Amino acid sequence: MPIDLDSEVWQSLREAAGEGDPVSRRIALRMMAEHEAYEATVVRDMEETAAKLNVDTSALGRQVKNAEEMSRSLAAAAE
Repeated sequence: MPIDLDSEVWQSLREAAGEGDPVSRRIALRMMAEHEAYEATVVRDMEETAAKLNVDTSALGRQVKNAEEMSRSLAAAAE
C-alpha cells in the first residue's frame, strides 16, 4: 500500500522518528520498505502491460530492481 505523504499520521510518525524515537523509526522504515515493494509491484505490472503492447521495457526493469533493492535496504534498517 502506498504511503499518504500528506496524512497527519505519517507526518507525526516521521517527526517522532526524526526526534530519535526508535519505535517510530522502525515503523517508518518498515512502512517505507513496504511502499517500495508496492512500487515495484506497480512497475512490474506496467512492465507486463508494456510487453503485451510490444514496448521496450528495459527502463521499467531497472525501476523494479531499484525499488526492490530499496525495499530490502529499508526493511533491513527497520530490524
